Amino acid sequence: MNLSKNASAYSEAEIDDELVLLNIATGQFHGLRGVGLAIWKLLDSEPDLAAIKAILSDRFAVDPSTCTREVDQFISELEKARLLVVT
Repeated sequence: MNLSKNASAYSEAEIDDELVLLNIATGQFHGLRGVGLAIWKLLDSEPDLAAIKAILSDRFAVDPSTCTREVDQFISELEKARLLVVT
């Protein structure tokens, strides 16, 4: 499964240690920090979901099943907000 940011759907701004995304169509704000921000930044260089999960599992020393569950939930939220395109 490949992922890409839906660049035409949002505007972003960094505020301290948080990235704030504004969904242009809905006016909703989404704040990313910690692991969510790490996933968002990884999307710039790594579109493969399985590779992102492996990187995060190693980086944050979390077991693969927990990582998979939490990353899948986060990706689903981004997709529902139309900030992300899944192919």
